[in-house]
Amino acid sequence: MIKMDKKIAIKYISQCIDEIEALKDEKDEGANNYLQWREKTESIVRNIFGETSAEYKELHSGFHPQYFVGLGISSERIDYHKRYVNSLETFKNKLSSYKIVLDMKISSETKCDNCDSLKEVSRICSRFYNVIRSIRKRHSQRMPLTVNDEYDVQYLLRILLSVSFNDIRPEETTPSYAGTSSRIDFLLKNERIAIETKMTRENLTDKELSKQLIQDIAQYQKHPDVDSLVCFIYDPEQFIENPMSIINDLESQSNENLSIKVIISPIT
Repeated sequence: MIKMDKKIAIKYISQCIDEIEALKDEKDEGANNYLQWREKTESIVRNIFGETSAEYKELHSGFHPQYFVGLGISSERIDYHKRYVNSLETFKNKLSSYKIVLDMKISSETKCDNCDSLKEVSRICSRFYNVIRSIRKRHSQRMPLTVNDEYDVQYLLRILLSVSFNDIRPEETTPSYAGTSSRIDFLLKNERIAIETKMTRENLTDKELSKQLIQDIAQYQKHPDVDSLVCFIYDPEQFIENPMSIINDLESQSNENLSIKVIISPIT
């Protein structure tokens, strides 16, 4: 839940991002200017999202990493300044993602106040590729935000879902089926919607992808908190040869206990 006017929150986060470039001239994390910026930024994110929010916890753990002395000792000298600059880039990316959340919340409040939950999930997934394209383009030769694997897909999708849903539960365990169980990528418990994500790769055939998802569907049939399953397939290189065949085959698995919705992004 956002605890501050969203436009004001965006302004504060933008200021924190803009100050990062100047901080790169400092020696390392011990510099007074960095410490003051860290304290201010952490306070702003806490005031915007709340102390128990995923955003604040993520930023706090990044600002206060746990180093274990004596493990992985190397004879090579550590370049502390390079590590410091890399950490600033990481924080910039995190803060930029928080801005996206706030921007989309503003848009969602003005355009989709009464959207049906399943339609809203479908809308977010369908526009996923457009979001990726937009965050790849950055000004002043800044490092682009990239999505390289399924974990990155889940990370960004969770951020986008938080625009419209307050209670997003990652990695819920499904009931055992045929002696095995799996984990739900996301569960919207209040809406009774589960979301399963996949990212295609060159050696993953249409047949194997469908097989994996059909196995997942069988697991969801018995979940007490799930009435609808959204299978989101991110296919940036368009490896899928017959998208409509996969959609039709999987959605035909729907029954009175579980409704199946398949979204492939992008789709031609």
